[in-house]
Amino acid sequence: MKPGSWKRDWLQFRLLSRDAVRQLLDTALFSRDADPIEFAIWMMALVATPTAFFAMQQFRTFAGLHNAPADVVEEVALGLRLFFILYGMLASALLAALTWDALFPDGRDQEVVGVLPVRPRTFAASRLGAAVTVGLVFSAAVNLPAALIFSIFHAGHPLYGGGQIPGLVTGHVLATMLGSMFVFFSLLAVRGLAAIMFGTRAGGWLGAALQLITVVLMFEVFFFLPGVLSTLGSRILSGDVTALWFPPVWFAALHAWVAGSANQLLEDATLRGLIAVAAATLVVVPIYLVPAGWLGRRALETRSRERAAATTFVVQSVGSITRSTPAVRAVLLFAVASLVRSRRHLTILASYFGIAVAVSIASILTIEVRGSFVVDRPFEGVLAVPLVFVFFGVMGLRASFRIPTEVEANWSFRMAPPSL
Repeated sequence: MKPGSWKRDWLQFRLLSRDAVRQLLDTALFSRDADPIEFAIWMMALVATPTAFFAMQQFRTFAGLHNAPADVVEEVALGLRLFFILYGMLASALLAALTWDALFPDGRDQEVVGVLPVRPRTFAASRLGAAVTVGLVFSAAVNLPAALIFSIFHAGHPLYGGGQIPGLVTGHVLATMLGSMFVFFSLLAVRGLAAIMFGTRAGGWLGAALQLITVVLMFEVFFFLPGVLSTLGSRILSGDVTALWFPPVWFAALHAWVAGSANQLLEDATLRGLIAVAAATLVVVPIYLVPAGWLGRRALETRSRERAAATTFVVQSVGSITRSTPAVRAVLLFAVASLVRSRRHLTILASYFGIAVAVSIASILTIEVRGSFVVDRPFEGVLAVPLVFVFFGVMGLRASFRIPTEVEANWSFRMAPPSL
């Protein structure tokens, strides 16, 4: 390759990366008709606020442990570290789910860039670089405020002393950032393998499932995980090797190692975590760059056919069970088709459905802990679950219908509003 081509590829990479960052934000925040930067700032603040407030509440935790034995303090501190690491991982998983469709160039991108003198690998590298940039900034916004607040309260305990603040802050930042980027890079690799092996349609369904799971887990994390992670922390400190199968333990061990309080089990877990991050980073690059040309050609060939097939199937299914006047039926099928074709609206519905699942799980588990959960006769705790899903389903539909799917297609309704 000539030296001039390297310079040209680098300039193209920088230009395409800036546009790819904006496109990723548009996809994640559904801000196609507005500036995504403002939406991104608000979203990062929203996601970072729970951990910051949770870190502030730990002032009372460490104050109550002022005269506690050292092993009890270490157990509680390790459980809290695991919580922050796991929350950062879930936040990165949610970001990967929201940007799922924009991680690879689609057919529309190929129609525009494919005719330009741009190498497919350069285009794919720009999209990958934009994803890494967004992931790093997002992870920093989620983890850094909580790291500073928690480390100050952590170092205020007599067991650590105020002089350990730099080590505690460094350990917290490294552990949470590496844990978040490990999950993000791993999901980038999964997205690439899904696109290569199963196609765009299967990758889209996988992204919807991932988003549903992350919404449920992020909702449940504040209800159940603090107690569970405290128990896990005691198992780690007792030398239970089965704890090494839990990835957040690898990065909590890194935190302990940097802070100077790691045992042999935690040192082994630290090495495992560093190897996992390096492997995820090295694997994701060839997955995106090597098949770039082939994936671009396939995106052009399959985009319209797969989208039309999925939309037609859903509309025909709804139409077969709908019995109404022709006008009502036409408007209903038009609304269903518009909803199915828009990933923005499906994502909103999936988020509300995830909240419904999380609320139902929290309610059922709370009743089970009290010992009053029954399934052999009607019980208000079980009968309320369908009502919860109906409520959040209606709220999700209302939120979806407030956002136009295609503003340009609204001209027909402006000219002749339907009379039902």
